[in-house]
Amino acid sequence: MMTKILCTPYSRDSWEMGATLYKGTIYIEEHEQPERNRYGESDQQKRMTYWGYKFESLSTIDKPPSELTGPDDESLRRRKTEICNTNVQYCSVFRTKLGKNSLVMGGEVDCSVADTKPEQHSICKYAELKTNRILSNENQRRSFERHKLLKIWAQSFLPGVPQVIVGYRDDEGYVQTVEHLKTMEIPRMVRGKQGMWEAGVCLNFADALLEWLRANMTVDDPEVVFTIRYEGDVGEVRLIGPQKGGDLVFVHNWYRT
Repeated sequence: MMTKILCTPYSRDSWEMGATLYKGTIYIEEHEQPERNRYGESDQQKRMTYWGYKFESLSTIDKPPSELTGPDDESLRRRKTEICNTNVQYCSVFRTKLGKNSLVMGGEVDCSVADTKPEQHSICKYAELKTNRILSNENQRRSFERHKLLKIWAQSFLPGVPQVIVGYRDDEGYVQTVEHLKTMEIPRMVRGKQGMWEAGVCLNFADALLEWLRANMTVDDPEVVFTIRYEGDVGEVRLIGPQKGGDLVFVHNWYRT
């Protein structure tokens, strides 16, 4: 959700979220939106989605490299034939700050690049895995930097994931090169380029949005839900409600006790 909020100043993709004020804390959940062209997705688009999952599957193993018995270790061999299970996720809970706001959020983490198993989870070893078509001309590079790099940075920055590993594939899905990007250096890659994004704009917008919510959500009740709606075609964020009760309530009873 925070990725979408951070990208909003440069995005025309609409989104909707629910928000509840409970005991002084604002809870936010994402509302599912109808997927555009979901059933009209071409075979090639489905194939590219699969390539991304397969890259993650081939790039990761279920134990640290220090525990491998050799090149024929079962963890290495089964990657090639293993069916990609898109339902398997490793999620972490992060705590960070944005302006005056303290944030607690959950997010999927693709992998850790630690050579040995840490005694406790160390975020400094987390990494995000991405795929992209080989950038063969300046227009493709400009589009990659303008759109995909923004989302990559936004997804990794607030949780504090320090690096992103990008596999550049050809049109047949074969990865030709791999690039390691440091999250903190991504904004510098686009700084000063015409038509690009600025990290400060994204962070200031997200901070202002959170402050706006805190100023306008005055009903402290787990049964009351506000709807935050961004209409991409007009570039406007609206706060709708409050609405008490109904299907939109998401702060469960077990949490309130």
